[in-house]
Amino acid sequence: MKNNHTRLTDKELGTVEAVLLDFNNHRLPSLLRIKDRVDNGATLEDYEIDFLAETFEHSRGSDHFADIHPEFRKLVSQVADLYHHITSKALENEKK
Repeated sequence: MKNNHTRLTDKELGTVEAVLLDFNNHRLPSLLRIKDRVDNGATLEDYEIDFLAETFEHSRGSDHFADIHPEFRKLVSQVADLYHHITSKALENEKK
């Protein structure tokens, strides 16, 4: 079976490490707190909307990166699913 993964350059590896550390230490915990709030019926606060917008903008290159490095597709997909869940649930809560 042929391995279609392209090897990360040292620069890319450093970038991936920094992005993942930031995501794991800062963005993911905040996203999970927001998810918990909306799952419990809350609507989004202005600062949460700003955070989601900033985080989404920060991650815009992820799809392209995952196309080049397919080993990251699952992670990118899971994060996109989390954003979708949060925003869909928040919208549902707004309508109540």
